[in-house]
Amino acid sequence: MEKNRKKIAFLDRDGVINRLPAPHCYITKTEDFVLNPGIIEVLKNLAVQNFEFIIVTNQRGIARGLMSEKDLLKIHSHMEKQFEVHDIKLLDVIYCPHEKNICDCRKPKPGMLKTCLKKYPIDLAQSLFISDSIEDLQMAKNFGIGTQIHITANKPLETLNFIIPSLKNTKNKKIRIAFIKFGGLSAGGTEKFLQIIAANLPKNEFEVDYYYCGTAPYVGSDYRHMDTDPFRVQFMKDHGVNLIEFHVGAKDITVPTHRWIDTNFWETFDETKYDIIQTGKAGHKEYPFTKIRKTSIVDSLHLASGSDNQFNISRVMHICQWSADGWIKRGGDKSRIVLVSLPISIEAKDYGNFRKELGLEKTFIFGMHQRPDNNTYSEIPLAAYARIENDKTAYIMLGGSELYRKQATKLGIKHIFFLPATGDSEKIFKFLNTLDVYAHGRRDGEVNSQAMAEALYFGTPIVSHISPVNNGHAECIGYAGKVVDTVDAYATELKHHFDDPAYHADMRKKAKRRFAEKYELHKQMDNFIDIYRDVFRNPFPHPWRRRFTSMHYTQNVRVWAIWVHLKIKKIRRKLIKFS
Repeated sequence: MEKNRKKIAFLDRDGVINRLPAPHCYITKTEDFVLNPGIIEVLKNLAVQNFEFIIVTNQRGIARGLMSEKDLLKIHSHMEKQFEVHDIKLLDVIYCPHEKNICDCRKPKPGMLKTCLKKYPIDLAQSLFISDSIEDLQMAKNFGIGTQIHITANKPLETLNFIIPSLKNTKNKKIRIAFIKFGGLSAGGTEKFLQIIAANLPKNEFEVDYYYCGTAPYVGSDYRHMDTDPFRVQFMKDHGVNLIEFHVGAKDITVPTHRWIDTNFWETFDETKYDIIQTGKAGHKEYPFTKIRKTSIVDSLHLASGSDNQFNISRVMHICQWSADGWIKRGGDKSRIVLVSLPISIEAKDYGNFRKELGLEKTFIFGMHQRPDNNTYSEIPLAAYARIENDKTAYIMLGGSELYRKQATKLGIKHIFFLPATGDSEKIFKFLNTLDVYAHGRRDGEVNSQAMAEALYFGTPIVSHISPVNNGHAECIGYAGKVVDTVDAYATELKHHFDDPAYHADMRKKAKRRFAEKYELHKQMDNFIDIYRDVFRNPFPHPWRRRFTSMHYTQNVRVWAIWVHLKIKKIRRKLIKFS
């Protein structure tokens, strides 16, 4: 390459950098601009190979009067700020504001490329052009740009993974990672957490296998885990994740490790094939991970139940500080903690809402969605709503325990609607886009909540309550809502939203800001990728501390105490049965 000449990656914008708008539509405000999954990883790979970035984009919406050049510059400033978070800098953004056939700059004419060549010393032969348009790529070829890369719209990683090698693993060896979860393709929060991570890991750097089973009865409890959801299966297939199904006949929770009965898991799984095992756990020692002793395990904890300092548990992901603090108190090894948040994957588009079909066009709507499980039922949301209900309000429940229906009848709530539970993200997002306030309640609280995080994406402020069990949700909601301790306080906050439009509008803005700050997909995925790379390079730091904490008395005494307690309960049940 001629000295001081730049290698440029020329990038189309819509469909490459950000989500392609619907046909004949334009991105006219920052709220509509959403980065494509994978684009950050692609640009980082290119940056390592000494490419600089110039975006060249047609923006006919200006000529059509749908936005001003000032509006466009705001969008591009917003885009550059998102890149800066990931240490990615753009050399330039060149745009054509004109209508078709009246200028030389609108692609596929080469005017914008000529502008770039005048402004910067560019080595065209060493440069490349990335677009979802064949016409644009032909233009690039004719102009002398050395490499043309055609991608499917909105899927930059799909093709680039095969063309641009990852230079981050110096041995050019992919990291082999297995996700293992009982009921792992259900639509539960823990399961979606794991699914989204597995789906968005860059396939040029990671080989991902996802092990899952369907639901099975619990020995010692009437609880039944959510079953495999076809929408979640399709989501994983759409993202190219290798799915491996195994069978479990039953889960025995009378045993401290919740052993699986009648399973073929070990016939499908070989730990020696993997560099990392990713879990989704409650906190205590759990089967089958107690039997996996050599490969690095990365735990993610989603309940507050015990601690597990098994030597080869390399890192322990906590989805809020509240969870981490409690885990340390229960005997967890502080040195293994890594803080993460939920990576939320929502395509930027219009999901519609349920207002018209429910006859609620001019109604202020409260609501929440929850799995149909009596164990999560909380009487607080409806008790509070009943106190402030009027003819201009309504409450909608998507899914939820049958106990909510009974409570609504008992309280005489008039404007309440129950929609069936679903794992279909399109319907869930349509529901969330219907709400004015996410009026949440759960008897055992939350450590972090996928449902609430998704509500924040739609600018929906949250009202919730303190729980006697888990209270990580208070930390995660932050300034985007209120977490209260009484029905009175809950009802007061609901009424504040209804009575004060300015307050409600401000809280909606805060909800969107909270989402971007804590749950935005690319930011969170960068964190997960860095954790896995660190585990791959240094799987078992502090080995002597590990040996000591793996024998920690607070952990082992507690586990055996639980085991004895459960055995006594089991014996008592048998004695009662035969008496």
